[in-house]
Amino acid sequence: MALKDFFVDMQFMDKRTVEDGYGGVTDGFIPGAKFRAGITTKQSTEAQIAYQQGLKTIYTIVFEPNVQLHFGDRVKRISDGRVFRVTSNAQDMTTPARANLRMS
Repeated sequence: MALKDFFVDMQFMDKRTVEDGYGGVTDGFIPGAKFRAGITTKQSTEAQIAYQQGLKTIYTIVFEPNVQLHFGDRVKRISDGRVFRVTSNAQDMTTPARANLRMS
């Protein structure tokens, strides 16, 4: 069984300026390119204490390096429509080029 067996279908949400219906404009998001990624929640003791103190759930998204996620990007899990906002730089957490399993 490979890590990719646990990946799910994801989709970029591209930011666009759209009409608001009242003569103005607003920022909105439209579905973009699809890719596959694995998602998990952080379950450390520190994370559980933070959850009890009101912090929202922290997710980790694992994907192949040919996908480029940047700080502030939004991606949607297709199976349930949940949208995630990227809050870190993927290039900081990419496996070395020599590694047999290349992931970001």
